[in-house]
Amino acid sequence: MDTHDLSRGRGRYAEVLAGIRQPILVGSIGSDMLYVSEEQRTLTAHLRRVRLVVVDSIHGHDGFLIDAARARSLRS
Repeated sequence: MDTHDLSRGRGRYAEVLAGIRQPILVGSIGSDMLYVSEEQRTLTAHLRRVRLVVVDSIHGHDGFLIDAARARSLRS
């Protein structure tokens, strides 16, 4: 997981992301220190058809589990 590189063997990171045509939903937990929201914002800046949903949770990385109902309600 820490060594995964979407652009490896495909070209420049921004160009690879810009080439994705499917709609994408990116979820972020505001207090997550493992996958920080700033990284999710950087990712979405390069995508075409994207929606970023940030869930406000005090539970950090586990917020996607503990506050799952709130996260599901934000995606529609």
